[in-house]
Amino acid sequence: MKEFPRAHTIGIRRFRQSEELDAGRNRKRFWSDPEPTKVYGYGSRSDYGMSEPSQPNRDLIVEGLVVLAPPEVSISGMDRVVIPGYDHDFEVDGEDSDWSKGPFGFMPGRSIALKKAEN
Repeated sequence: MKEFPRAHTIGIRRFRQSEELDAGRNRKRFWSDPEPTKVYGYGSRSDYGMSEPSQPNRDLIVEGLVVLAPPEVSISGMDRVVIPGYDHDFEVDGEDSDWSKGPFGFMPGRSIALKKAEN
């Protein structure tokens, strides 16, 4: 069976905790350097921040993206994602959608919703 082309590269910054404690006696958090990861693509989420999507004359700033990834790509809820062309990292927004469990023997992969990372 033919596979989708993995035409785009994103970076995955893996979540880590050090043994060192911060002022609140919590383990310090940090993220690794980006691991280059090939994906099918990424783009704006049409549903992001749209509680009233069909209101006329409404300005909408979209800060959410979706990554379309092969089945073996794993991004945890604590990891950060680097998308080319953006000056900030993204974090996972909810559970990913795994499209590889259908009855057709076809494993296209998963879609992973992202939102702008809070520092």
